[in-house]
Amino acid sequence: MARILVVEDNPEMRMMMALLGTMGHEIVEAIDGSDVLRWALDEEPQLVMLDVMMPNVDGWEALTMLQADHRTSDIPVIMVTARKSAEDMAKAEELGASDYIAKPWSPGELETRVNWALRKKSVPQLSDEFGPPNGYFECGCPRPYDQNDEDHIAPEACFGYQVVGENGYTEEYNSEYDEVAS
Repeated sequence: MARILVVEDNPEMRMMMALLGTMGHEIVEAIDGSDVLRWALDEEPQLVMLDVMMPNVDGWEALTMLQADHRTSDIPVIMVTARKSAEDMAKAEELGASDYIAKPWSPGELETRVNWALRKKSVPQLSDEFGPPNGYFECGCPRPYDQNDEDHIAPEACFGYQVVGENGYTEEYNSEYDEVAS
């Protein structure tokens, strides 16, 4: 599994995020954004979960530091915050965050988003006009050499992907039932 750096000043929230350790992830905790770059360099996490409202250095400044350093700029960062405004979500995207989770989150949401961010990082990225990288389905699952899109039976961890149906409209692939749902 992955090493995750959780940067959160609230001990209860840190404890809730540390439950990701029960999924096999290794959790490293920090209570302030002021040392986030040092922690990221020392601990080499595969993902950073970053609170926005913290004393000393807030999450926006910490995210900016991580994105500005070439050694940490490719680490996915999920902003975790009580702030739910569209402006804050846009700011997170503009600064380079991979995702944005509003507190309190729904049951299972944190785990799903962490898995998605880790999976997304592991799939090579190409321009959208070229489709998925060779050897991968649209959803990020590895493509065996002898399978095409129609043969894909999504694994339990697959979050689904978009396919264009016969009518030309986008249909969503439902991984729970392994069928295209209109």
